[in-house]
Amino acid sequence: MDKMEKEKYLSKEETEQLCALYLECMLTRLEETELQYVLEILPYRSTLIDEVRTLMSIALTSEIERKSTPRSMMREHKKKAKCRIFLIAASITLLLSLGISTIIHYTRQEDCYCQVFTNGKQVSKDKALIIAEGELERIDRFFENMKTIESEQQKKMDSF
Repeated sequence: MDKMEKEKYLSKEETEQLCALYLECMLTRLEETELQYVLEILPYRSTLIDEVRTLMSIALTSEIERKSTPRSMMREHKKKAKCRIFLIAASITLLLSLGISTIIHYTRQEDCYCQVFTNGKQVSKDKALIIAEGELERIDRFFENMKTIESEQQKKMDSF
């Protein structure tokens, strides 16, 4: 059993020798990984062993960050790309809507066309414009009356 324990576990001196080799960069990646595993299991404590444990934990932390950084940067880049595409699409939509409405406004202003029927008969263009203007005035009066009624109701509410 004593022989098996020696094969299974390193002595404190052997562990310190491996730690010294680690600090001199004399171990392979596999040996470094094995040393890290052994240091997590063994209860040995010394200045050298504690220093190597600290360095290995820092190396592991930076390796984790290095592995996660490209993915997080990729996600961030994808978010920015989606945002840019959305902004471009919104800008194009805005420009198109403004351009189309402007074109429609200026083309209709030159070619104003009204066709009005009264009692099943078509009315002339001049008379149709007069009727349309009269309807616009009637709509304006309606809105003015609504504003007056609304302000009167507001005054009644305030008085309560």
